[in-house]
Amino acid sequence: MLDLRTAHRRLRYTGRFPPLRELRFANWELALEEEGRRGQDETTLRPCLEQRHVSRETAWTAADLKLATGEALPALMNIGILVPPNEVAVFFRGRWLVLQCPFFGRRLWRLYGVGSGGKPWRLQVKVAQ
Repeated sequence: MLDLRTAHRRLRYTGRFPPLRELRFANWELALEEEGRRGQDETTLRPCLEQRHVSRETAWTAADLKLATGEALPALMNIGILVPPNEVAVFFRGRWLVLQCPFFGRRLWRLYGVGSGGKPWRLQVKVAQ
């Protein structure tokens, strides 16, 4: 198992979310200064060095999404210092699904995923008060 400093130097996930086993690192940042490196772009994630709390560098933090049934699903929440969360990635039935709320303050979220055969789909979800 990697310690935090080694994980910060080595772990990179581009165009995808980390596997569940890596959520032992709660906070993830974008490795923007590495964008020009082979196989990396503006979506590349790595563990933050600060794991005790959310820092200015934190782009995603681990969470649990609780369903109406009481079941809790592992999740990553997109956060920012100046804006409210507007995306939540939820690990459901073996894959990451992304809930997006494109307009801050609204209760209408969109769930995006990829079905069998690679065909994308979208579902709108109205959040109860």
